Amino acid sequence: MKSELLIKDAKQVIAFINGQFSVLEHASVFCSDGIIQWVGPSEAIPREFCRGPFVRTLHAAEQVVLPGLIDAHTHTLFAGSRESEFEMKIQGISYQEIAARGGGIKNTMAATRKASKDELLALGRKRLRKALEFGITTLEIKSGYGLSYNDEIKILEVIQALKKEGPQDIIPTFLGAHTIPPEYRENRRGYIDMIIYELLPYIREKNLAEYCDVFCETNVFTPEETREIFKAAMAHGFKLRLHADQLTNTGGAELAASCQAVAADHLEHISEAGIAALRDAGVVAGLLPGCSFFLRMPYPPARELIDAGVPVALATDFNPGSCMTQNLPLIMSIACTQMRMTPAEAIQGVTCHAARALERDDIGNIRPGMKADLAIFDVPSYAYIPYHFGQNHIVHVIKNGKVVI
Repeated sequence: MKSELLIKDAKQVIAFINGQFSVLEHASVFCSDGIIQWVGPSEAIPREFCRGPFVRTLHAAEQVVLPGLIDAHTHTLFAGSRESEFEMKIQGISYQEIAARGGGIKNTMAATRKASKDELLALGRKRLRKALEFGITTLEIKSGYGLSYNDEIKILEVIQALKKEGPQDIIPTFLGAHTIPPEYRENRRGYIDMIIYELLPYIREKNLAEYCDVFCETNVFTPEETREIFKAAMAHGFKLRLHADQLTNTGGAELAASCQAVAADHLEHISEAGIAALRDAGVVAGLLPGCSFFLRMPYPPARELIDAGVPVALATDFNPGSCMTQNLPLIMSIACTQMRMTPAEAIQGVTCHAARALERDDIGNIRPGMKADLAIFDVPSYAYIPYHFGQNHIVHVIKNGKVVI
């Protein structure tokens, strides 16, 4: 059955025209069969879009329409929680110290290994629904809390099951190189070999992930180990993304650029050389200010990256250790107040630049031919979204032309 949707008389529609942030006042959007067909002034709506047996109309006179939000860096699939570590951090114990005591990623690894596929599937469904309520219509989800052959495959298979269920689009990433698991503490080389010679070939054969990611960091995976894993991943046809320069400067940004990674994320300790390398290679900088907020650590240099011409995406990094939130609009607020990004830049970071960070050219904008993924906010202007922080201003979410919230 034909599906048509008219969003009529919105106070503002946010689009990117010739790459530029544009505010269309008193505008309407017409979608048919999941695709945006027309965007323009409300007084110019073609008559055939206003009538017909299949047209559903949403009146948005006091509302703002954005492209569906895109969360380009998440660890959504995990079991357990780490509120005890939250208290330790408040007492001044560092992220690195907690990890050295057996906490951190390994804590979540233990809980995730114990969880069955059905338990992880139930957790995933609940979290995806919450993400949808925040206007997130597309998100990336990483593995990385299994850290064994069977458990990494288990997580990726659950991600695939969630992907098939919808309604959101999910981009799966293999992050087996998240940390060295305890059983390989004395056999580091053995774990890296398992990633290279066992996991990567199987994941590619079964098409369980699109990207390969590595946590390149002091006391985690060295630049040399990262490059070796990336070389193997590229040989199997994976695209690359990188946790880079989060806790220290290891030259992660330069490594991402030299390996032609699609995105380099975190970048709290990126150097001037790293910024130049990302710019010259066209790598997207994925900034995760919720981590800096939650861990009370330095923020990445958003202004320097933007001023240098590096495309900046924003994401939640939703995970139990360093950013336990799915509220992407809140991340926009933190980016504005703590990294001096403008509201327009923050919106760009969760729409068109986030789409670029996932290599999707059919989402992240409102123009004819794009997928009809839209988020409608009950606010007086686009700047109000990060300004009135911590609130959920969503009234409607449209995915593939259908109202899902």
